[in-house]
Amino acid sequence: MEQSATLSSPILARRAFLASSAAFAAGLAFVPRMGRAESSGSMAETYFDWSKVADNCHLAMGEGGNALAVIGKGETIVIDSKNGGFGAALRREAEALGTPVKTLINTHHHADHTGGNPAFTNDLTVIAHANAEKRIASQVERSNKAAQGAIAQLKQSPKSAAKQVIADVEALLKTELNGASYAPNKLIPASGNLTLGGLSFELYHMGAGHTDNDLIVFIPEHNILHSGDLLFNGVWPYFDPAASGADSAGWIRSCEKILELAGDKTVVVPGHGAAGTVEIARKQIAFFKHMREVAAKAVAAGTSREDFTKLTPDEYKDYAAGDWIRPIALGGLWDEATAAK
Repeated sequence: MEQSATLSSPILARRAFLASSAAFAAGLAFVPRMGRAESSGSMAETYFDWSKVADNCHLAMGEGGNALAVIGKGETIVIDSKNGGFGAALRREAEALGTPVKTLINTHHHADHTGGNPAFTNDLTVIAHANAEKRIASQVERSNKAAQGAIAQLKQSPKSAAKQVIADVEALLKTELNGASYAPNKLIPASGNLTLGGLSFELYHMGAGHTDNDLIVFIPEHNILHSGDLLFNGVWPYFDPAASGADSAGWIRSCEKILELAGDKTVVVPGHGAAGTVEIARKQIAFFKHMREVAAKAVAAGTSREDFTKLTPDEYKDYAAGDWIRPIALGGLWDEATAAK
């Protein structure tokens, strides 16, 4: 990152985005959030912003994508592992809910969802789609740098729990962090069902959408669904075809699968932004259908890519992360429209 970046720069906006998806939840959350985790009848201070979103299901916000801890019989299953350096804190706080973590599921390869993997890969089952394996391996350096940069950030945190997280990161950086440190050890080649902690975990891969390795995770016993970054709630969706295999038509198809799985009472956990209902998926579909039409019309009219990425559509003016994600998303949609012309 550029040392000369100003507070209003897209560079620092991106850092803020990756540091805390909880910031986007202001005014959107449908359940109260807590800064503590229940642990065997006591209450302990936590670093992450935890909330109970369904029976035995707890959402952790902050420091990357939304993580979900699901408590089953004799074990807790965690979905996504945060930014580099924060995995140990996530595991510790998830286990403070009362049951040891035995399984981690990565919804996709992006570093703000897999950067904490080293806290899980040594002794636990780590599940991801088969396409995620090489992509996770390709971003080891990025995740390591994120862990290194986390210490300065943590030293500025007002949270008392930050001191322990600093110690976590310092201990992590003394180890040899390589591809094996982050690698999943159980790969899902397509959709499939698993039984973990006595619960059914239905995993669905609908092809390329946000990435080429997205997994939708649905737990019918608790009527809760984690979409990974197929859903951004009140946030510009990150769209990166070249590096991630993103495809807006496939993205819509994946979101339509979410509509098929989720009922009106299903708790839907997006990759970023507050948890809510299936309405999040409906809005994501509407966003892509609308912006695909806008991009097609702009390309037909001869609008340049540079000019198109400067657009600020009124319909999404209140979406978070507009400074840096919006141009990326618009650029990807323009590229698709151009290729389809």
